[in-house]
Amino acid sequence: AMCVNPTTANTVAANSDGSCPAGSVKATITSGPGTTMPGSTTYTIPGSSGGGSSMTIPPGFDLSKLTGSQMAGLDPSKFSSFTADDIKNLAPSVLSSLSADQFKNLDVAAIAGMAASQLSKMKPDAFAGITAEQIDGFSKSALAAIKSSQFAKLAPEALAELDPSKITALATKVIGALKDGQVAAMTPEQFGAFTINQLKALKPAIADSVTPEQIDALTPKEVRATSSAFRKAVLKEFTPAEEAELSAPVLKALKTK
Repeated sequence: AMCVNPTTANTVAANSDGSCPAGSVKATITSGPGTTMPGSTTYTIPGSSGGGSSMTIPPGFDLSKLTGSQMAGLDPSKFSSFTADDIKNLAPSVLSSLSADQFKNLDVAAIAGMAASQLSKMKPDAFAGITAEQIDGFSKSALAAIKSSQFAKLAPEALAELDPSKITALATKVIGALKDGQVAAMTPEQFGAFTINQLKALKPAIADSVTPEQIDALTPKEVRATSSAFRKAVLKEFTPAEEAELSAPVLKALKTK
């Protein structure tokens, strides 16, 4: 056994009685790349005087002291044991080191513990790891913190599972940056949940992915709230048969100059 600073993973000289100085904990060097995380018997933090081996830190490790470099080295498969409280204890800056492979292993209950300040620090590539099962774990306040560059990485099949009641939390810049695949995956209920300001943000470039069912989920007032360029682009993409699927009031609003 030895003493280690859990923040830096550097070894610390033990007291004369064998106990560890304040700010350090007893630890052991283990061979191999194995990593264990919250909920198990030990924590393994990469980076130690043991060179290529791992530093095992006993339960009770303060996750608020976890650094970005340590986060980056943690075994993705072990993130399934994180709880909401574990997530809350992580410093927002540490989340910038979270990878897509790590994120996709988080439990929905753990994601519920993620604050807006943490979510906003995540790198866009990490959002590619969000699954259809996880997406509804985010609170509305957390969703409101998502940036368009982050949302662009979200898989269409994940977006399709977002509760329509949470659609309203997304920033208008995010709506304005929706990609064709994401729009095509959205349900009519999600489309119908857009606020007036969100509808104003829709870009003509996505018109080729918009469906009659999505447009018909809007009220005539909401259709008219979209830009004239958007309405013109949608009409250009719709075939006569698709126009016929729309209610008369909605079609009239879509044709408004």
